[in-house]
Amino acid sequence: MDWQEEYNKKRAAIYRTQQKYYGFEGKLDLPHHSRYYYDWLSSRSKSLAMEEKLADLGFLVTKGFDLQQSVRNYKLDREENITEAIPQTFRQYIIYMRFGEYLHFIEFVLQEMTEEDLIALFIDEVKLRYDEFEHTVRIADWDDDKLIDACDGKEMYERYVRTTEWSKKYNP
Repeated sequence: MDWQEEYNKKRAAIYRTQQKYYGFEGKLDLPHHSRYYYDWLSSRSKSLAMEEKLADLGFLVTKGFDLQQSVRNYKLDREENITEAIPQTFRQYIIYMRFGEYLHFIEFVLQEMTEEDLIALFIDEVKLRYDEFEHTVRIADWDDDKLIDACDGKEMYERYVRTTEWSKKYNP
């Protein structure tokens, strides 16, 4: 099989996979129950690999899915003790995309952000990292030493953590 056939075969497989994001009316929607994506403490969330959740969310937000509204809808019929997990879930997504691990000391900076701002940062970050042709999200390209060396103080460091500025600079 030549490279063109292999490429076409892979694109067709990705296209079939991506059809799961469209509901009956052709509207973009999460392919699994929202708890898989918004509640890191749930058993549902733990049954889906981080890379798959990021690929799902990456595809959706790059196609115009309103993630903020989806989270608001999810919260409507959930108790507060369940919805309290949402900010931590998005902190973990951001940290995982940047460092390839679930916990990192940048979490202390991210904890100061509102839920809405965390989701907005996640959207910006995943849009930079989602590869439509591979249906994957680029992971773990931040380097602590390079980040710290590039900063001339706490203010710049916090700005890099709270925005996608460093992701754009470090790995455009």
